[in-house]
Amino acid sequence: MGALVKVKINNKSTVTICPYLTNIGALVGYGLTVTMCPYLTNIGALVGYGLTVTMCPYLTNIGALVGYGLTVTMCPYLTNIGALVGYGLTVTMCPNLTNIGALVGYGLTVTMCPYLTNIGALVGYELTLTMCPYLTNIGALVGYGLTVTMCPYLTNIGALVGYGLTVTMCPNLTNIGALVGYGLTVTMCPYLTNIGALVGYGLTVTMCPYLTNIGALVGYGLTVTMCPYLTNIGALVGYGLTVTMCPYLTNIGALVGYGLTVTMCPYLTNIGALVGYGLTVTMCPYLTNIGALVGYGLTVTMCPYLTNIGALVGYGLTVTMCPYLTNIGALVGYGLTVTMCPYLTNIGALVGYGLTVTMCPYLTNIGALVGYGLTVTMCPYLTNIGALVGYGLTVTMCPYLTNIGALVGYGLTVTMCPYLTNIEALVGYGLTVTMCPYLNNIEALVGYGLTVTMCPYLTNIGALVLVDSDTMSISHKHRCISKG
Repeated sequence: MGALVKVKINNKSTVTICPYLTNIGALVGYGLTVTMCPYLTNIGALVGYGLTVTMCPYLTNIGALVGYGLTVTMCPYLTNIGALVGYGLTVTMCPNLTNIGALVGYGLTVTMCPYLTNIGALVGYELTLTMCPYLTNIGALVGYGLTVTMCPYLTNIGALVGYGLTVTMCPNLTNIGALVGYGLTVTMCPYLTNIGALVGYGLTVTMCPYLTNIGALVGYGLTVTMCPYLTNIGALVGYGLTVTMCPYLTNIGALVGYGLTVTMCPYLTNIGALVGYGLTVTMCPYLTNIGALVGYGLTVTMCPYLTNIGALVGYGLTVTMCPYLTNIGALVGYGLTVTMCPYLTNIGALVGYGLTVTMCPYLTNIGALVGYGLTVTMCPYLTNIGALVGYGLTVTMCPYLTNIGALVGYGLTVTMCPYLTNIEALVGYGLTVTMCPYLNNIEALVGYGLTVTMCPYLTNIGALVLVDSDTMSISHKHRCISKG
């Protein structure tokens, strides 16, 4: 054995005190032990049960350890292990180990390997990495009860997938590709700057003061808190999502689901979309844009610099106390309210039931009002409404309204708009235009029960098409009226 340089051994065997042994292609079997082989530099694979490699000071590479009860210890120059696969795998006191390709199985432990810099993947149950101060990269952690702790130079984790995953006290961790599963916790990683995605249940990110980006949060009970430099969240999707005390958060791509809350993010400037039920955005004073609000019970309040909302679609949508809101692309649905937005100048369209726009003194344009019970009131600078279509639409106390494209439907009322000069068409039943003293042109009146009254300067009606000749009423004071 003294001159042995290569060996392949099966069954329960021991390789010991072989001072010139440099390579073992594979050890396969039960209770295999390699010890005190000072020049052994490579083991292709150890496969089986109760495999031990110890006191081989120049061993630099192990291709793979596969099986149960595998132990590698006191191999100070071991730099690479291709893979550890199985149950009860232990790597300890290998101070120069720099790379492990993968750890796969149950009860895997890597400890006291101060120069370990890379682990390709950890897959399985009860995986533990501890006291590996120079570990910089973990490709992925997949499974149950995975713990990474006290790895101060860990900078990247490709993904955490599974249940009960914990990353803590890794002060230089800067990136996590994704967290997927249940009960995932990232805490006390002060330099973490990016998380690609959080997907699952009970995900918590806290006390990561330099976290700047989260690609997406998807699932239930997701919490992001006390991350003061977080600037971007790609999307929040699911139930019970909370973002709070992130004072420099500037962008959220989308909030989709139930019970989503964004609060105390004073520099949030953009939300791509809010979609779902019970969505709340509050105390975000620099929020300037929301792409769309879609769903039920959506609230935007106390966002004084919000200037644009692409669309509000759904039920019970409220926008209030946003004094610099200038544009809403569309309001579509039931019970939509826009109030106390004094600089709102444009609404693309209001479509649905019970839509209210009030106390928006600088609103100048509404593209269209379509539906039931739509009210526009106390908007003194409103100059144009593209169309009013539906039932019970009311425009009142808009003194500078000059043009309405068309009124189509039932029970439409335009009143106390003294500078209204033109209506393209009135079509339907029970349409009323009254107290519009400068109205001079109506292109067409079509339908039943149409009333135009107290419009003394009305000079032209392009066409009259009536169901019954007794159902048209015109009251005016003028010299001549032309009927096309």
